[in-house]
Amino acid sequence: MRITEFLYSRIYRHYFGQYARWLARRHKRNCFFFRCAAAAAYCFFPKKFTAYLAKTPLKKQNNRLREHTPKIIASLTTFPARIEKVWISVATILMQSMPPDAVELWLAEEQFPNGLDGLPDSLLRLREYGLEINFCEDLRSHKKYYGSMQKHPEDIVVIFDDDFFYPPDAVEKVWNLHTRAPRDVVGTSSTKFSKEDLMNPLDWQMQNGEALHQISFGICGGSCTLFPPRALHPYAFDKEAIRKLSPLADDQWLTAMTYMNGRKISSVGRLPFPVSVQGTQSEALTNTNNFSQSTINNNTQWKAILDYYQEELRDWIKRVEADGE
Repeated sequence: MRITEFLYSRIYRHYFGQYARWLARRHKRNCFFFRCAAAAAYCFFPKKFTAYLAKTPLKKQNNRLREHTPKIIASLTTFPARIEKVWISVATILMQSMPPDAVELWLAEEQFPNGLDGLPDSLLRLREYGLEINFCEDLRSHKKYYGSMQKHPEDIVVIFDDDFFYPPDAVEKVWNLHTRAPRDVVGTSSTKFSKEDLMNPLDWQMQNGEALHQISFGICGGSCTLFPPRALHPYAFDKEAIRKLSPLADDQWLTAMTYMNGRKISSVGRLPFPVSVQGTQSEALTNTNNFSQSTINNNTQWKAILDYYQEELRDWIKRVEADGE
């Protein structure tokens, strides 16, 4: 490995490694080291580290979990505006310290009518290292979990977004917490709410610090979230309801379907939220979902879900309200 490639890889690991120490804020040195690491990361990640990833030969898929069940399936989706850069997120998933058994990318047939022939070589080359590319019906961001969970109902599905550099130990972190909370949905990051802001996801705050078996957490799917087999209520796969109630807010949908199924949420809480890939945020759903003036946002979609499934979620809402007293 050339010295420049070594430095880029160390910067990548150093940034994510310093974050946990910075969160503790026990003394100024931690804050200083993190800020230095963050400055280096944001300087090098967009161009230099992307170039490093493009040239780096990835390891072949690790088979050490192949004989075990359930398997770990990494799943994500993308759309035409990001297809040229999604390989970056995929590469950081393939480079995990605990590699998934499979990495599946789901693309809408309507958006990619030429199939594999219309995809960039930067993405296609990753099939050699374990990436599987699937084509499906367009369910927008819901494609990140829908296909893999339907295809692998007895396996663990870990979902990612298509526009981030992921920490090298993200899968390992959620797996380790999963072993302690095997029935819970486990995320590296989660939001939290109380009975006062239950109806207003725009007001939910990020959870700091590990937490187990929660009933008042929201899912942040794209930050690396693990779903045990059959963690979601069967209604989660009702395409008509998805399009009608929550077409843009997969996190709110997944949160409701987790609690509707009698499951809870645990959080590593939190790893650094992944560094954005340069040039991917202009069409991010967060620009709509987190904007209170939008006619459709996280609040409106969450209300639609709770109204539609009020009977199924009644007991869970009562428990949230009771916990807040």
